[in-house]
Amino acid sequence: MGLIMGRKFTVKLTEKELASKIADLVVKHEDYDPVDDPDCWGKPRETFNGDDLAFLLSAQYGVGSVLGYLPERIRKDLSKVEFDTENVEWVEGEAYAGADGIVGIHTLPNGLTYLGFTAGGDWEMPIFAILYFDGKELRGYVPKNGNTWNVKTNKAFGNAEEEEEDLKQFTEQTGILGRWDDFNVGEDAIRADIQGRIEYSGK
Repeated sequence: MGLIMGRKFTVKLTEKELASKIADLVVKHEDYDPVDDPDCWGKPRETFNGDDLAFLLSAQYGVGSVLGYLPERIRKDLSKVEFDTENVEWVEGEAYAGADGIVGIHTLPNGLTYLGFTAGGDWEMPIFAILYFDGKELRGYVPKNGNTWNVKTNKAFGNAEEEEEDLKQFTEQTGILGRWDDFNVGEDAIRADIQGRIEYSGK
């Protein structure tokens, strides 16, 4: 088995700066239309006078749509784990799998600012993933430690051809007998995983 290569980021963005990059994705979405669909897209970006954090919260459901249809580079990053984006949540109080403390935009002690979200199909155990800026472009990452996917098949629990195999692996990973319906992510383990995998290499 080969070594897992670490990732680097060279620019420490503020939360406002990352919000602006995410907002750029939102307004480029083919369905973006805050005039005809304000329930989804909120108020027009220009009405927030540069406060893109407020804009994203206004467009909460639109941001969820964008996270389900990300650019190819980010999709490739996230594709290491097979999961569906039927249900995407990124706002505290709405997250799946007990991830309310790590969804949304946060900055870790190593200076990495990220947007965290949960995603999964109705038949799946939702997983946690992030978007971050590596200094050149937005990237995606699915933490392993503390997360809620089958590390043997690299799929969200619920995607196995044989449910018994999924249940067996779930018990091996968590020590819990039964289904994963009420299982939550480990927020501290996820924070540590991200910082251990994505290291700062700037000046």
